[in-house]
Amino acid sequence: MMVRLIKSKQICAIVWDSVGGAATKHSMNELNDKNDKIGGNAAVMKRNVQTVAPLANLYDVTVFYLNQLRQDMDGYNRPMTPGGNAVKHAMSVRIYLRPGSDKYFDKVNGENVQVGNPVVMKTVKNSYGPPFREGWTDFYNQPCGALDHPGIDTRRDLARMGILLGVAKRQGAWFSWKDIKAQGRDSFFEEIWKQDRGEEFAEEITDTIKNGNVLVLNDQDDEYFGRPITDSSEDIHDSEV
Repeated sequence: MMVRLIKSKQICAIVWDSVGGAATKHSMNELNDKNDKIGGNAAVMKRNVQTVAPLANLYDVTVFYLNQLRQDMDGYNRPMTPGGNAVKHAMSVRIYLRPGSDKYFDKVNGENVQVGNPVVMKTVKNSYGPPFREGWTDFYNQPCGALDHPGIDTRRDLARMGILLGVAKRQGAWFSWKDIKAQGRDSFFEEIWKQDRGEEFAEEITDTIKNGNVLVLNDQDDEYFGRPITDSSEDIHDSEV
């Protein structure tokens, strides 16, 4: 199916969900070597990436493989991913995602329910730049007061970057950008979206990053910029990247 989709020239991306569930009964039956059936999932994924990787590169198709972190069977308390090493070596970029321990609540149909949580992301392999860079964002699983649709709160991410890069100027409790000035961080950014100038603000942030501007130091205790705490290990090690 993936080969047919890639060769169709009708798509630009494919998402495989997931590596951990790749070894179906049918695919396992196609493995001839008895040793392959011991690590059947790895054998299936090895055959997959050996076929898909060169085709995706040839037809300019981006392929996303979703995987799960699982408990280390050797007892060393390391995060492991199923599917063998072939997938790891074939990927250009590998990113670990972990949920933050904080939980966001809001009123939905009169009930106070969890609507989201922060997500911490860390690159453990990067063919285009230095690995082990870390970032985080806010994710919502349903519409709520903070976001009118499920997904990532990109506005809040832009707000953080705008302050960190000095695009939004801060003087005490006042924030300003071009002709927009308001007291309070939330009020200031709300004014940018209200005037429908979010794309203009994002473009200036992108240009600032391209120019290599240095990040502006902020109060490390400010939860607006602080790294969310994860329930499991704060650091992520992978010796098989």
